[in-house]
Amino acid sequence: ARLQAQEGLQETRRALRAFRTLDSGRERGLRAIYKIKNIFEDTTGVEVKIEAGNLPPSFGDDIDLVLYRTVQESLTNALRHGHATKVAIDFRMADGFLFMTVLDNGSGMKNMTRGIGLAGMEERISELGGNVEANNAAEGGFRLAVRIPLSRSDEPPKPEGVQA
Repeated sequence: ARLQAQEGLQETRRALRAFRTLDSGRERGLRAIYKIKNIFEDTTGVEVKIEAGNLPPSFGDDIDLVLYRTVQESLTNALRHGHATKVAIDFRMADGFLFMTVLDNGSGMKNMTRGIGLAGMEERISELGGNVEANNAAEGGFRLAVRIPLSRSDEPPKPEGVQA
């Protein structure tokens, strides 16, 4: 049993090293978002417009991954639940916050129940100190609004002489 556990642990470590190697070549930041946009458009025929305004190419792994997963889930929901044919994603930075709005022209949400996808988005964004609003858009379709602080006030101060 001990030998099997050791072999299992070694196999797990090999798999994790392989994933890290694959992950190191992965697109990040806006490049990853534009890549998923292009794949989604090519695969579904749904038109996706992105307005990136004043965004830098990357915010670092934590925010980049949350944005990527949020865009991914939003596109999936727009197609699957709203049967949308157009999606607009708007990014902007202002007053120390990153704002993202996703608006689709689908059928909206009949009964506002939070499913696993939306709950996952809210959880990931709240871990960054942000929040999510999800509702039917006044002009029809569905609207998701995300706000993420760009500097975390809940982080403990760095000791003197320690570089960030």
